[in-house]
Amino acid sequence: MPRLDELSSLNRSNLHVFVAGPGFGEGIALALPGRGWILVDGCRVVGAAHREDLPLRRLFERFRTDGERVSWMVLTHPHEDHAVGFAELLDILQPTRIGITGVGQPGPELFDEAMSWVDSIAGTSVTFRRREVLAAFSRMRSRRDDLVPLHAGVALKGTGKTSVTARAPLGAPLRDLLARYRGKWKELRARANSLSLVFEVEFGDTRIVLGGDMITKPDRGTGWKRILETRPELTSAAALKIPHHGSREAQHPDLISPATPAASWWVTPFARSGGGPLPMPDGVATLVDAHSPLRLTVMPTRESRQASRDRPALTVADYRECLQSTTAPSSWLRDAAEITAPALLQVFDPIWAGEFDDAGNVVEHWAGGSALCVTP
Repeated sequence: MPRLDELSSLNRSNLHVFVAGPGFGEGIALALPGRGWILVDGCRVVGAAHREDLPLRRLFERFRTDGERVSWMVLTHPHEDHAVGFAELLDILQPTRIGITGVGQPGPELFDEAMSWVDSIAGTSVTFRRREVLAAFSRMRSRRDDLVPLHAGVALKGTGKTSVTARAPLGAPLRDLLARYRGKWKELRARANSLSLVFEVEFGDTRIVLGGDMITKPDRGTGWKRILETRPELTSAAALKIPHHGSREAQHPDLISPATPAASWWVTPFARSGGGPLPMPDGVATLVDAHSPLRLTVMPTRESRQASRDRPALTVADYRECLQSTTAPSSWLRDAAEITAPALLQVFDPIWAGEFDDAGNVVEHWAGGSALCVTP
């Protein structure tokens, strides 16, 4: 598997997808065929000496063509692990359009609810991570004229062979949810996964699904059941960014049914930062049973355990042992389980990249230094 840091340029006749997930935060960059970039959510890498960097920024700067701008930046939903770095990216990259969940008609809107919350806590103390959401919405307010409400059926781009279209949340359930929790930001935010945008990317005969954090529970908004009823084609995608960091509550059986051998499944694991044991995330074994290899951007351990290494292919058994034991058998696993190691992520480490042609084929994968595959 070639390394991402060895990739010097892109074949812009094809579609490229970069999935970044350093353990807290998730960001996706689409380099569209011909010209155009779409960035979804944000993340920040903390490296040696606590240096911070923004993977999506560096990807765009490295691979853009002369004079190329970011066409869209989209925040899928107002959770800290997707808003990390979003405000900084808005300031630095100055996208043409900004997308956020919304019904796009008179009535309550997510942006307006968020701004009421921002104004209500002005001057008060908020947690560090909650500040990321606050900063993202505050920056959006300064670009209000460029803000576009998104829900199922709204297209970001639809020219030539390429289209990028929101497939969730569905308009009517979203409208009901926003109306039910109008003026109740805390309760609305607790249901933010049900507000999450899901995107279908089509390039000729190639279909890619970006699942956001949409979950399956029918009592929380639209859910995958209703999404797949309206758009069953999503189950035959050439690539899928697994929703909600690979958790079981996001795994609808039709969505994760065995795919074609060439398909790419990407997971951005959530790395807990607290102490105590780290049990195996409950969804990974199920995903590997359905499709192999499963591509993880990092080991789902604490941030202090993440380090740049060669890209191993782990079995589920080894993966489980690494997360549950500090006496794992191999040196790589033992090092990965070492809780005293400093964070050593470089900006391109927690990334999987894929190149796709317009016939549904994966041309190539590239792995960052901490990216790995899990097999049965």
